[in-house]
Amino acid sequence: MNTNDIDNAVSDLRQMTIVGIRVLDGMGEVFRRDYEEASEALSFCLHDMLERIKKLEGVMEAAPRA
Repeated sequence: MNTNDIDNAVSDLRQMTIVGIRVLDGMGEVFRRDYEEASEALSFCLHDMLERIKKLEGVMEAAPRA
């Protein structure tokens, strides 16, 4: 796997995470009320993943390219 493949994979993970957050936000009040605990857990996980991806992107930008 080369550097470009890794960049693409991380970018794809970022986009999928953002889509997941948007889908969860769009589920509406009924879903959040009926599945409050699951909704909060999923929201936490997705936002945490996004922060970790941002950190990883920062490390990748700072790393020397071969």
